[in-house]
Amino acid sequence: MQGVLADLRDREYSIERLLNHIVDVGEARGKVDIIVVLKASLFIALYNNVEATMYAIAEKIHCAASPLRYDDLAPALKTKFLRYSFGKNGGTFMQDHQKIAEEESKLRSMFANFPELSEYLRRQSLFSGNVDARKVNLIGISYGIPKIHFLKSDAEKMLWVKNKRNKIAHGEQSMSDGGQGIKTLDLELASKSIGRILRHFISAVDSYLTARAYCSSP
Repeated sequence: MQGVLADLRDREYSIERLLNHIVDVGEARGKVDIIVVLKASLFIALYNNVEATMYAIAEKIHCAASPLRYDDLAPALKTKFLRYSFGKNGGTFMQDHQKIAEEESKLRSMFANFPELSEYLRRQSLFSGNVDARKVNLIGISYGIPKIHFLKSDAEKMLWVKNKRNKIAHGEQSMSDGGQGIKTLDLELASKSIGRILRHFISAVDSYLTARAYCSSP
């Protein structure tokens, strides 16, 4: 997980430079239009950092579990494997015990290995513009990682960033509107909150991988 942390630090460094630039520009007169656009850009950068980190974490888990066959997996990963095997109909078939038994038999007869993340994403989604603290936990739980109790204030700031980014990305707000009325201090605090949540999750995943909790018999 050291590589995941290193990449996180690199992205945070870029975000810090953008924050510093916003402060510098804010001290110059007649630069209001530039400042609001820069602030809107920061929402996008902060959210991209979240998705990039979550993707890298999921990649590590899939890489660790990919040598394993169905019966060698922990219950949570067996469920993910079945959903992957069912494809787009996974949600429906996962309610049918006969279908599950048939699919398990097929996976065993094929000696199929748990998919790498790139393969998994061809048939199932991991997230799509919807990652906040709650979603971080839902993703973790889906792999068998215990729920993390993030600070309420951190979770609220991460939700704020997600919602703001989505309004900008989906065209509900222009770049100018998205940065309007936003305090630089609030952006700095949001950046720190997101960093704490991601580091807490990285630590939990590191323990999960070290304990080989993805296996049926760690």
